[in-house]
Amino acid sequence: MLSKMIDVTQKTNIINQAGSTQALTQNNVEDIWLFNTSNAIYDYIPYANINEPQGEDIYISSSDDNDDQNVIIFGLDGNGRYQEEIIQIEGQVKKQLQNQFFRIFKAYALDPVSPTGTVYIYRNVTVTVGVPTDLTKVQAFIINGVNTSRMSHFTIPWNMSGELKNYTYSHNAQAVDQNMIFTYLLREPGGAFTPKFTFNPNVSGQGVYSKEFEKNEKYIPGTDIVWRVKTPLTTGLASVDYTLELTELI
Repeated sequence: MLSKMIDVTQKTNIINQAGSTQALTQNNVEDIWLFNTSNAIYDYIPYANINEPQGEDIYISSSDDNDDQNVIIFGLDGNGRYQEEIIQIEGQVKKQLQNQFFRIFKAYALDPVSPTGTVYIYRNVTVTVGVPTDLTKVQAFIINGVNTSRMSHFTIPWNMSGELKNYTYSHNAQAVDQNMIFTYLLREPGGAFTPKFTFNPNVSGQGVYSKEFEKNEKYIPGTDIVWRVKTPLTTGLASVDYTLELTELI
């Protein structure tokens, strides 16, 4: 079923955002999203000025030339307002979205059959057989079998305020270690990313570990949010789910 991430007809929206890693690289600080390269820190579209959003042309393609699924993309437009767009993949063809985006924070395939290849959503760059030649331009992507972007990044729309209500972390047996560090970072418009809080699961052994925390952190419009993780181990997976309450400004 098609579901809007934000219903602009409502004054208040509850947003559930989730991010996962494919794998963790030893001792690297990495954003929690399904990017499978070392030092996978998300490269945001820059501001036009110190605190002025700007949209950019965005493109989509798949590494498999037979993929033709419909994908819905959620994010912010050039004015920092929420927007969404549905576009059909045309295999390895670099296809431009109809709308420009300033932020992208979620995408998923609408068709019941998952894309065979990796679907890339990216800023303007050359592609080779559907794969961007500069992976720092990637704003979201969908891998086979997952069907959604699973990225921990979010930006408070510029006509709303936001409040963090709760979050849940988890990691699997490969990544279980007392020294794994999760960090929650914020960046207000015109500023730099600053850790808001950091926590250590402080567990070891086999199994999947998960814990939920209640929070009441309030954020101004345009605040960028991201989760990062670091582990001393060579392999493993980590994920985080969190809930935001967005309120339209009068």
